Amino acid sequence: MKPDQTIGKTRKLITAFAGDQSGAVAAYVAILMVVLIGFVGLAVDFGRLYTTHTQAQSAADAAALAAATQLDGEPDAIVRATIAAMGAPLVNNNQDFAQGDAIVQIVQLRFLKSLPAHDDLPITDAFVTTNPTKAAYVEATTETLTQFNAFLAAVGAGTSDTLATAVAGNNTLTCKVPPLMICNPWEGLENPETNEAYTPKQLDERLRGATLLAKTVEGGTDSWAPGAMALLDPPPSCSNENEDGVCTEWDTSTNNGTKQVALSLARVPKEYCYSEFPLSVRTGQANAMRSAVNIWFDIYENPYFGGNKYRSDPDFRPAQNVTKGYITDWVDTPIYDTDGVTVIGTSTSCESTPVDDPDVAFGLPPDDCFAPSTDPMNFFNPVPCDGTSLGPPGSETRIGDGVWNILQYWKANHDQTATALPSNACATDLVTSEKICISAEMTRYQMYLYEIWSGIPDNMSGPAPARTDGENGYPVCYGGGDSTLTESPDRRKLSVAVINCQAWGITGNSVPTVDADYFAEMFVLRPIRGQSDYNIWLEFISIKHSGDEAVHDIVQLYR
Repeated sequence: MKPDQTIGKTRKLITAFAGDQSGAVAAYVAILMVVLIGFVGLAVDFGRLYTTHTQAQSAADAAALAAATQLDGEPDAIVRATIAAMGAPLVNNNQDFAQGDAIVQIVQLRFLKSLPAHDDLPITDAFVTTNPTKAAYVEATTETLTQFNAFLAAVGAGTSDTLATAVAGNNTLTCKVPPLMICNPWEGLENPETNEAYTPKQLDERLRGATLLAKTVEGGTDSWAPGAMALLDPPPSCSNENEDGVCTEWDTSTNNGTKQVALSLARVPKEYCYSEFPLSVRTGQANAMRSAVNIWFDIYENPYFGGNKYRSDPDFRPAQNVTKGYITDWVDTPIYDTDGVTVIGTSTSCESTPVDDPDVAFGLPPDDCFAPSTDPMNFFNPVPCDGTSLGPPGSETRIGDGVWNILQYWKANHDQTATALPSNACATDLVTSEKICISAEMTRYQMYLYEIWSGIPDNMSGPAPARTDGENGYPVCYGGGDSTLTESPDRRKLSVAVINCQAWGITGNSVPTVDADYFAEMFVLRPIRGQSDYNIWLEFISIKHSGDEAVHDIVQLYR
């Protein structure tokens, strides 16, 4: 073959080979397979990591919730919370892909007294507490979980790590309560046996039956002292709406004005609930509080509740038993002509007049230590209960010892000839079958219930039927009907928010937003006289606990 022919044939072979595309797909597939396998590897490894993190988060959530259930303010709260979350966990959460134990371990708990204002803010050490009585929240952190990557190892990522944290808290909702608060009467005072603040449980056991002297606060700029009492902003509500849905009577949605504040306290509590935080304190309403509280004792007075409108409304009913040391009756007052002499008619009104004579009328008194003289009415100018107060040292001016003049009360309201308490006087609640018998150790609240159960609603003769020339305890002024006088709720038994006013810096007429330490159940002994006497005399019943009527613990995740 000639050289030119050989060269030409070779050129054709090379050209044909270069133009041949029959194997190009295989090359592309080879390249794409590498990419696809990489994506599959990412999906598998990241999917496993996502699942592991979800399992870790479930473990953190469960541990935080379990620990939060134990945060009740008692000295062993942190110990119990730690055991619930770590030592003997209430629940176990497994993980499937990480190395090590199949059960996700909780390695750290931080107990917190409060939380940052926003979730995107970090929880610094300033929020951490080791005091079990202050721990309201808990942050749980899991161990670091490590998984071996099946595909990412090819690009140098042989392992991946993840962990989770969760924050939970224990909040209490107290429902059907009046919008009342009291500055913690024992704030800043310590238990001399432990040199620490009293816990709610210790106070509950110590103070039952003791008198608490509270005072309303009116104006000024001074700091609020322990024992001061005021109103809370109620949730938005309306007592009466017209057909267009407009509030025609009073509207608490803005909480403006003294009348709105008085009405929110005077009416029967509705279904709304208060949590322990946040609460808005409404200060500087002493007159409004007096008028509202006195309705519970069948006293309807100006400027807010005079006339017939409120005294005939079941939403503004008094208690079943209003024994108070007053004489109450309907009074006819002459209406004179312009000459001031000629009587042209009469005006009839229901009036209650306080009586400072225990032989005529004697309401439930404060503890004797506030009136140590022989005058049983001297508690209108109370003195400190030095040496006998059941409160911490330093609270003698506002906390009594639980000892009260029960014999004087029995004589004034039941048997004027008595020289001793009866030995066999008992009464039974027809609803619950609970029984109360007269004894020297009974509390004033028990006496109040005894009188209701012994006289109402059986014969409607009043809770203190033995007296014919004084008060018998049954409401006289109220015109809303006997059937509406019920113990649901009891108008003189209050759930009051207890707030550390000094720590929160409450002063004068401020309207601060604060947290409550807890709600305490108290019994109101007497009306507020007004004028220069704005004392509110209370008897401590108990601190409200989960499981009590209208009290609910809300354990929830916050982060």
